[in-house]
Amino acid sequence: MERVAIIGASMTQFGQREEWIQELLAEAGLECLEDAGVDASDVEHLYVSNMASGEFEGQTGVMNGLAHDIGAIPAYTQRVDQTSSSGGAG
Repeated sequence: MERVAIIGASMTQFGQREEWIQELLAEAGLECLEDAGVDASDVEHLYVSNMASGEFEGQTGVMNGLAHDIGAIPAYTQRVDQTSSSGGAG
């Protein structure tokens, strides 16, 4: 088994925002890559955890959109959905 590590982190500003979930994910994703000093082309796996983007905003497949928006193609993508605890599960 290969070793895995979290080497960068980011989050968007809390509060009322005008952007859609896809834009917020890209903002945080690009900042996370910058924090880690990693190029998006080096990303092999991308896990996205959020609550009900499909139900509330009509945006599904956000993990694939994020991979595209940050340039992490062809990364394996997976959505982790744990209702209101999604932030802790991802």
